[in-house]
Amino acid sequence: MGCPNSKYDHSKRKWIQEDESDVECDSEQSPETKRKLLIEQYDNDMVKSIRRDLDHNPEMFVLNNVLMSTIFQKNYYKDVTDTLQTIRDSTSQFIEPEILVEKINKNVIYRPIHGAKKDQAQPLITRRLYVPMNEFIEIYNPMDDQDEVDASSDKFHVKMERSKRIGYVKLRQINDSTQTDQNSVKDMLSVPVSSTSASSDTESSENTIEISSPTPQLLRDQQEEYRLQDCLVFRKVKKEDIDIMLDELDHETMTEDDVYDVVGYLNSRTFMKFFQSKIFKSSTAKELGLIQHEIDNAYVLQYSPGKVFCNLLNNDGDPCPAEVIPCLRISWPERETYDFLNREVNGKEPWPDPRIMQEFRQQNCVLVPRGYSKKPGEYPEGDLEWEIHFPYTERYMECLLRPEQIKCYMVLLGIHKEYIHMFTNKRGILPEHYKTLVFREAENNYNNWPEHRLGTKCMDVFAKFSQALMTRTFPDYFIRKKNLFKNGSRTHFERANEVFHQVLQSPLPMILRVLRNIRYTSGSYYPPLDYTTLMSILYRNDWESDNIFNVVAQDDGVSMTSKMTSKGGAVFNDAEKQLKYAKHRREKQRIINKMKKRVNSTKLTSYSIKTVRRDSVDSIKDDWVCERTFHRQKKIALLKFFIRNFLDIAKVSSKIGTKRQTLFYIKQAGYLVRILGEENELFKDEVNEIADEVKLREQECILNMTENMEKYGVEDEILKKVESQTTDDASMDNVHQEVHQQIRLQRINLRTLNRAYTEKIYSDLNASDDLDTET
Repeated sequence: MGCPNSKYDHSKRKWIQEDESDVECDSEQSPETKRKLLIEQYDNDMVKSIRRDLDHNPEMFVLNNVLMSTIFQKNYYKDVTDTLQTIRDSTSQFIEPEILVEKINKNVIYRPIHGAKKDQAQPLITRRLYVPMNEFIEIYNPMDDQDEVDASSDKFHVKMERSKRIGYVKLRQINDSTQTDQNSVKDMLSVPVSSTSASSDTESSENTIEISSPTPQLLRDQQEEYRLQDCLVFRKVKKEDIDIMLDELDHETMTEDDVYDVVGYLNSRTFMKFFQSKIFKSSTAKELGLIQHEIDNAYVLQYSPGKVFCNLLNNDGDPCPAEVIPCLRISWPERETYDFLNREVNGKEPWPDPRIMQEFRQQNCVLVPRGYSKKPGEYPEGDLEWEIHFPYTERYMECLLRPEQIKCYMVLLGIHKEYIHMFTNKRGILPEHYKTLVFREAENNYNNWPEHRLGTKCMDVFAKFSQALMTRTFPDYFIRKKNLFKNGSRTHFERANEVFHQVLQSPLPMILRVLRNIRYTSGSYYPPLDYTTLMSILYRNDWESDNIFNVVAQDDGVSMTSKMTSKGGAVFNDAEKQLKYAKHRREKQRIINKMKKRVNSTKLTSYSIKTVRRDSVDSIKDDWVCERTFHRQKKIALLKFFIRNFLDIAKVSSKIGTKRQTLFYIKQAGYLVRILGEENELFKDEVNEIADEVKLREQECILNMTENMEKYGVEDEILKKVESQTTDDASMDNVHQEVHQQIRLQRINLRTLNRAYTEKIYSDLNASDDLDTET
């Protein structure tokens, strides 16, 4: 592996001697030989890394392999390409920030095996649909260079005002004769000016006095439909000092009109009632395909404002939960997102790319009728505020995530479904928080997500989220000074923190229960992991009965496998040794047959009522504690289990996935085969048989990739389509081009297959070393 007394320097991409001198390998070596040496060194390092986990951290070894065995996307590249095409071609008025995740919802479903909702299928994430309302309301932003709104139009005119809460704004009515008669408004005021006002709240506006209007309450009592005018809340707001001409006023006869103006603010909570009664029921619901029964069952929650909860039919005609969110499009808020647009990268490769960041500035964001209010009445300004959301940008950023980052996001959603959702019930922690978490971690180090050690990386991400829950400090991704955990209930955050603390303390059983309840929706998808067999291996402790497997028949340095028969058995020159070996082989076969009968018997009775009831209680043991060191036979059983699973995945991946993914799983199986050979030295014929299968699969995969390279110029036909869309379509947005550039950078160039593959994996290996250091 490399030159004598040398090692591979990842930063310099060359071999150096142990004394750190920059002495390269023998210059007479051919490039092909050097590449082979790099591949060999990489393979050895990977085996050492996996072996280290298996020997010293077996729980993480199992978790890493389980996560590799769980696949959420049939073809990552195709999903990204189709998502971008959908965004580009969409003519819908609705904005869906999770288009890519919606494709994942078609592949997997959350269906718990136990509990109150046993066997009830649910999507991992609720579908969100933003409905722009700009056809009814026109917004004037004083911070933009736009002209004043046209008061002669039929729209409802408002002006944006900054709120004291970062990430929120208020919408103040622009008074004109066509909308509001000021005299009639003054006649409606039923509460005189008093010393008790909204300014008594230290976080409220200092110059406003709330004036209640009887109209909204009257409409609620009569159950009438709301109008936009009914959504106004009137306040007495102190005039600007420049507008108060003290020198011209009679100080003894001054009135409130000399100091205050009466203005109307668009109440976000009342606006939701207007949307639900006037817009949603009459037009939006029908456009979404809802029938009258489903429209009548739609509802708005007081403690989860800004959304209408309903059920929409999926492609299979089954009802799935959805959130319909009215919003108002506005231009990108430069001031609020300054820290996001001008973030420091600290020498790391920036993500997203700065050129994409410039494109984000050209996109719209939206205002959602969701104010700041932890408890009703705690913050009077809450009902006047509208929250800033970024659904347009979110759907592009999902396409920039690596497959490993999307998988971590899906695991977080699964944890939420399994342990948190039933207690918070749409309050406290929301799926949007997990997306923000993944965005932040991707930005911190986009390449530090090794697929073969994703479990270790996920634990690091979970630990950071648990710390954020503990301190209740979690910055918004786009508006960095906004704390997402400030506008929520402490009780719900504490409950979520308890769950993540348990996951950190006992990750394997907690995450196994989550992944077991995530089911594949199609039989033509990747093979699901056999959790029953896996747990039987993990829970078993009577491996001593198989200790005969560990006997190594060696004597005086004579190898047991000095000569092999055509059937794979060993031949010895000593008759006594041959007899001992033959007895050993027969005993091993007897134990294997006994184990097969036990497994078959379990399968036959697995659907009985008694078994189902028992499994519903202890199919996964909450009190199970992973051993610090696995018994050798448990190691062998786990290695064989994952080797076969990876080969099965690679077989399906060659048909529906990418060749790069296929090669990845074949090589992972190969690494485990090498470790299996070290653990199971007595029966090398078994190991050699599996190793030959792995080698054959690898050669077939590389041959297919080579043929695609010669035919299409890339390894996979799907990547060829991505290339053609990027180069042939001159009208494609720059954001799309950058996304495709990200995809191109991730593929292997087969013309330098060994070098590129080695560099990619060495990058992952460096990330693994960093994770070991942090852990």
